[in-house]
Amino acid sequence: MAERRIGIIMHGVTGRMGYNQHLVRSILAIRDQGGLALGNGDRLVVEPIIVGRDEDKIRRLAEKHSIARWTTDLDAALGNAEDTVFFDAGTTQMRAELLSRAIDAGKHVYCEKPVSDDLQSAVALAKKAKLELVEDDGLLEEVSGLVEWPVVLLGEFEKEFLDIPAEVIRLTIRANQKCFVARPAGEAEKLANRFVLVSNIEASDGGAAITAGNGRVIRARLSDAKFFYEQDLKAPPESRMSRKVSRLLKQ
Repeated sequence: MAERRIGIIMHGVTGRMGYNQHLVRSILAIRDQGGLALGNGDRLVVEPIIVGRDEDKIRRLAEKHSIARWTTDLDAALGNAEDTVFFDAGTTQMRAELLSRAIDAGKHVYCEKPVSDDLQSAVALAKKAKLELVEDDGLLEEVSGLVEWPVVLLGEFEKEFLDIPAEVIRLTIRANQKCFVARPAGEAEKLANRFVLVSNIEASDGGAAITAGNGRVIRARLSDAKFFYEQDLKAPPESRMSRKVSRLLKQ
């Protein structure tokens, strides 16, 4: 059994959400139980470094929880190639710029939601993260008329649904939840397992419940679409043509 280390730069953990949910209940809980056992028998060990602007506050937090590494120098932390993941739970207004710096430094990122406080910055960030928004002017106009305080959130669904034709995925997500879809940068046809929604509020949990709720509906509708698509594939072409002709005649 091998031990695999993952270094995590954690920014914004002096706030309530970053401290309780992400630092104490997640990363430190994993650390204190000796890491995570992987399927191949290896063990994944997390080694956080906490980052903040207030030197006294971040030092006391590190001492309280026996965190060996802490700093007020974010650039130095991002410059350490051994720390491959960047986490942010700071203010929404700062998030897009911080995530952009982390991506430029070659880090994997995860963060509180939303990823930005405006759509333009969120789209730019998605492109930098090698995702592109699939533009939909009609949906954008519709959503713009529905929300007064737009907050952009990014969600995901299982990769198995990408076996469905891209247009079916897009229409399913658009029709049921009025969400946008994304694709890997440079890909004209292939989609990513991500959706972009525009909330009408800046929720106290960063949009986690809103994104989760939309995700549950999207998964259910994509599951329906996948079932009917696979059923169609099982039927011979002449049978599918017969059904189409029948529907046309009924119309």
